[in-house]
Amino acid sequence: MTGGIKLKQYYVQPICSPTRSALFTGRYPMRMGAQHGVALTKDPTWIPKEEVLLSERLSQVGYRVVGTGKWHLGHGNLGYTPTGRGFDEFYGSYTAAQDHWEHITWIGGGGDRDASRRSQHRGRTTGIPSAVNAMPRPKLNVVDQHHDIKHRKSGRIVRDLITSDNMTHSTDVFAREAIRMIFQHNDAIDGPLFLYLPFTAPHWPNQYYQHYADLNTHIPGQKRQEFAGMITHLDDAMRHIVDALRRKKMWHNTLGKSNGNGCSSSWYSRVYVSKCFEMFQNVSKYFF
Repeated sequence: MTGGIKLKQYYVQPICSPTRSALFTGRYPMRMGAQHGVALTKDPTWIPKEEVLLSERLSQVGYRVVGTGKWHLGHGNLGYTPTGRGFDEFYGSYTAAQDHWEHITWIGGGGDRDASRRSQHRGRTTGIPSAVNAMPRPKLNVVDQHHDIKHRKSGRIVRDLITSDNMTHSTDVFAREAIRMIFQHNDAIDGPLFLYLPFTAPHWPNQYYQHYADLNTHIPGQKRQEFAGMITHLDDAMRHIVDALRRKKMWHNTLGKSNGNGCSSSWYSRVYVSKCFEMFQNVSKYFF
């Protein structure tokens, strides 16, 4: 790696909401009683309202704060959604483990969607052109794809529920929106840009493009190849985002941070182990 810093011993929480709360508050999740479990649909919020979030502070000092991807910090009250906590714009999901193709939260569905909803295209694991057609509908599903915009001058928030992304993979959706936000940004008018980009992949469900999985046949084990295919897809998306920053002439004035939860990689590499092997997972973290 050139032009950046790699921290080889950087510890994060092993699951979603605690990791995100630590990032946005700069505090250990246990300070808020949030070190175990994740935000559920019934939870009003995961971070108490009195906590000042990074997004709120950056907005106060003149940044345009935008995000696309996964929130998962509570949404029981609209004041706890991203635009209620410092964001000028957010495009993505409020909850977790959405279907990557249909962007729905499955209530009453199950883990078997890994087996029958894997690849969008004909491949080694499906044998049919579109595996999604083979999956029985769950008892209930809810579209969880939102586009919220807060107008700075009036404070008015416009909220849209998005259904037009159906059958576009979440990685492609969030990369597309990140690139749009980059190109629409105007430093002279908007101030500096803070872009929060938490992709939902490679979080379960394991849904991938077959050609990305096929690029990883050097890895032993079919499921690991499929999981690696989702990561290769992410690499491809990041390449396009970096290209957008360069074309916008923002790349050399950009501070980027990349890391993730530690548990998913352990889960796949150790084959269906349901618990994490460390309370805090050691991951590689990059600054560039």
